[in-house]
Amino acid sequence: MKNPQIVRNESGQAVTEYILMVATVLSFYLILARFLSTYGLAQKLATPITTTFATTYQYGKSDVLGFDNGGPKDHPRALSDGNFRIFINPKGL
Repeated sequence: MKNPQIVRNESGQAVTEYILMVATVLSFYLILARFLSTYGLAQKLATPITTTFATTYQYGKSDVLGFDNGGPKDHPRALSDGNFRIFINPKGL
């Protein structure tokens, strides 16, 4: 038999903890979103992907200018300023 002095009414405790947890996670997300938008970190993190990584993927080097962005300068398949390179696929021979 339970002692009536020890038994506590704990109904609703799980709901209260869930609401506090959701509020904590939501406030953390809002603080992080405000921080990213205030300091422009999203644009700063995306800059290498849109510039350096894109030209490296397209041309094989990061400092290459193609015909579409003010080039050709150090373009791997264009003759300009004495720079001429041809890449041959050895599997195709």
